[in-house]
Amino acid sequence: GAEAVFARSAVDGARLFQLCATGRESGFGVGLDIHAGTDEEHNSEIFVCLADILLVIGAGGEALREAALTLRPGAAVVPVPPRPASPSGDDASRPGGDWPGAMLERPAVVSEEQWSALMQSAEAPVPQVVEVVAGVLHALVGAI
Repeated sequence: GAEAVFARSAVDGARLFQLCATGRESGFGVGLDIHAGTDEEHNSEIFVCLADILLVIGAGGEALREAALTLRPGAAVVPVPPRPASPSGDDASRPGGDWPGAMLERPAVVSEEQWSALMQSAEAPVPQVVEVVAGVLHALVGAI
């Protein structure tokens, strides 16, 4: 999935850690697997307690639940809308659908221009979406 692609695409020297349920391995071949939780659900609950930023790409289901759990003081959720041809076809996965309203609130360190571009990125060319997401993440990481 997306996590494996991200891990395998990281620059040399990047410190990568994958949080895996006890007895499971990421299989990414890079970084360090850290084991926590008795099963995937417990592992997800632990993960969101550790995350400073959760990037949610075209999400539905489990990712929405994780993102909602992340809404705690100091944590940020970056919701990236699904592409129009998303196989889910689920309006709940679009920012503004069934997403908790707090997830759509712009973090103070992100400019209004960046946040607006992010919220409207579903129709943008992929390279432009990547640029917008990178800008938002850069602003958030700079504030940590």
